[in-house]
Amino acid sequence: MNFTHSSRKSWTLIRRIGAAQQLPKSTHLSVSANAIAAYLIQAAKALHDKKFEWQVCMQGRTLLQQIADKSLPYPFTEEEISAALQKTKPATVPGYDNIHVEFVKNLGPKARSWLSKFFSRIMATHSIPKIWRKAKVITVEKPGKDPSLAANYHPISLLSVCYKLLERLALQRISLTVEGFLSPDQAGFSKGQSTCDQVAAFTTFIENGFHLHNTSVTRELSVYLDGQRLRHECHPTYLGVTLDHTLSYREHLMKTAGRQLKNRNNLLMKLPGSTWGTSANTAVICSGALLFSSKGTL
Repeated sequence: MNFTHSSRKSWTLIRRIGAAQQLPKSTHLSVSANAIAAYLIQAAKALHDKKFEWQVCMQGRTLLQQIADKSLPYPFTEEEISAALQKTKPATVPGYDNIHVEFVKNLGPKARSWLSKFFSRIMATHSIPKIWRKAKVITVEKPGKDPSLAANYHPISLLSVCYKLLERLALQRISLTVEGFLSPDQAGFSKGQSTCDQVAAFTTFIENGFHLHNTSVTRELSVYLDGQRLRHECHPTYLGVTLDHTLSYREHLMKTAGRQLKNRNNLLMKLPGSTWGTSANTAVICSGALLFSSKGTL
């Protein structure tokens, strides 16, 4: 395949190959696309706080007026375009404009130069193409739900590849400045962090509250329900597990171990009274087996 002379024939061949592929057979669903679209439109009309939106808009205008440097941002360079394209994931689904990411990744120097000027003009004029404001919405069936109901599908919006490329370029420009204003506790939309970090921090905070050296571990709680004080349990049992304030499960282990040892001792006491356990050899073998099994359990 040669792109040096004419790319039209090559892209035509690629489209034919893609069109020749047979799509997997899908089962016919009783719900129609119009029903799903009507449900999504109805869900998008949810009530919202107009006063809060107005306050956010006014705060944004105030921040723009307080900016000392109101000069236009310097134009994007071809190096920035190339760096952003390297970070773009391949084989992504195109948006409403049907421009594939492979088209943009294989652009030549002249096309990338034009693209950098085009993006710079968008940033200077504060206006984007209308087609970028449209998204191709597809729906995916929720697992384990009834496929005949329109509410059991969640939408996925496919944006333009060029629009997402411009977002990546803008993010590269402002990321260093924005990270200085973000709280260190924020994990969402932060580089190298995720919500898993917040979950880990939250669980660590809880564990520290139940630490063995915590002075408030033995404090008796006063909880009232319908005006009556509930009885305080130092070691409550839930689903067969004895809990404690330190989350060490010491009481549960001691209670379980004591119960098992007591059963083993009762068994050894009954062995001498049986007809087949009167011999000393039988008693020694049984006691040794019970001893080793108790070590494995503990």
